[in-house]
Amino acid sequence: MNYDDRVPINYIARYIAGVQQKFTQKSGARPFGISTLVGGFDSAGKPRLYQTDPSGACTEWKAVALGRPRKSVIEYLEKHYEADYLSEEECLKLACKALLDVVESGGKNIELVVLKLKVDEKGKKVYDYKIVPDEQVEAIIKNS
Repeated sequence: MNYDDRVPINYIARYIAGVQQKFTQKSGARPFGISTLVGGFDSAGKPRLYQTDPSGACTEWKAVALGRPRKSVIEYLEKHYEADYLSEEECLKLACKALLDVVESGGKNIELVVLKLKVDEKGKKVYDYKIVPDEQVEAIIKNS
């Protein structure tokens, strides 16, 4: 922020991975025991998704999952993800279908967030996120 520029998302993800790795190696400090997903936009306005691990690894993904049932979710995404453009509705539907195999109680345990890049009336980029309401998640699940 020294130069009035936003910090690129890849820098933020690498920084988080570095902090996780330092605490994992440092004696007397409690290590991080979790991986994180970091989403945002690069300087060109393209969406990016990074996974950081306590080992200090930082990897970029188009779609990924964390946790115990990670493998089955990733397999589903690999089979059904299309590299071409997907609408917001199609992305939400794909995410819900991938999670339904591993989540108990249907939509009650699914939370979705949509990141958006908008341009305001002055031509300035505005980064926004929206937490998808539970009712909309339930409707997506019913319709898929």
